[in-house]
Amino acid sequence: MVALINVFVSANIKQQINNITVSLLSMREFRAKCVFHALHESVLNYLDAEKLFI
Repeated sequence: MVALINVFVSANIKQQINNITVSLLSMREFRAKCVFHALHESVLNYLDAEKLFI
């Protein structure tokens, strides 16, 4: 019975670690998308500003 409980607890801990890892990867991906969109927006604004001076 104790061995069965240990297996269950071990599986539960592994699942929690998996969940945390997935969350961290999702946050990293989200931040990367935010940075990309911010840079893209900056480039578009720069190009619009350049048109004013041409």
